[in-house]
Amino acid sequence: MLGPLALGLGLCLLAGSFDVSLGQIAGLSVVLVSWLYLYTSLPWFLILLVPLGVGLAIGTVYGVLVGKGGQNPFLITLAGFWILRSLMRYILESGPKKYFVTEGWDPKILFLGKARIMGGIFVSSVVFIGLLLLIWFFVKYTRKGIEIYAVGTSVETARRLGINTDKTKLLVHAVAGTLGGLCGLFYVGYAVQISPEVIYDWVIFYAFIAIAIAGIGITGGRGNLLHLLGGAIFIEMTIRGVTMMGMPVFSSRYTVPGILFLVAVILIHRLDVFRDRILSRT
Repeated sequence: MLGPLALGLGLCLLAGSFDVSLGQIAGLSVVLVSWLYLYTSLPWFLILLVPLGVGLAIGTVYGVLVGKGGQNPFLITLAGFWILRSLMRYILESGPKKYFVTEGWDPKILFLGKARIMGGIFVSSVVFIGLLLLIWFFVKYTRKGIEIYAVGTSVETARRLGINTDKTKLLVHAVAGTLGGLCGLFYVGYAVQISPEVIYDWVIFYAFIAIAIAGIGITGGRGNLLHLLGGAIFIEMTIRGVTMMGMPVFSSRYTVPGILFLVAVILIHRLDVFRDRILSRT
């Protein structure tokens, strides 16, 4: 479940941008799918397209404000975090039910998060790995991908090279928003109960930890998206492992991830310093 959020956030970071509201986009997607399924007669395939479209629209708005409007991406998406959080709670609390139980729902609605293949592998895992490979190839081997790295390294230099930095920012935010919507579709099938807390607020910080472990530069323009697979698996296995060992909830959800994040940031910083020294000598 963490994969799409880490991939979307990582893509934004490569272009020197941010999106701290991706978890809320996913949460809103979960609520929208549930509400549309229970209270409308829309066919299942249209219901599944709604969160993708909503995520794309939200990401596009961010991209316009950050790229063309020159707004600070952290502050803009932080505002979006609270707005989407409020909207999600309003939709749930304004209806006859304050939460939804997914038992007995149409298997097509739950397919992406619940279905398994080859004896136990989640379909969501296969979809995530496929998208990761596709976006990694796009970023590494296409002209637009090179432009994303260039914009993340230096916006001013990228402009002088003739790169449309506004469109580049728009692209990464739009893709990230869509990935947030896809994450919501995963959660619909995975969660037993849909409530305002189905996706916790701090899940986006787990994505930051996965990104730090993967070695993607927080300041932009540096990193390999393919390493996100290892980062996401490592943080999830660590959290679940310490929980199974009997650690208190606050330790498994806060203390251990915080320590991991601190260690990863320090190690990556030292590695960057060491690499820069070698390059300067060369």
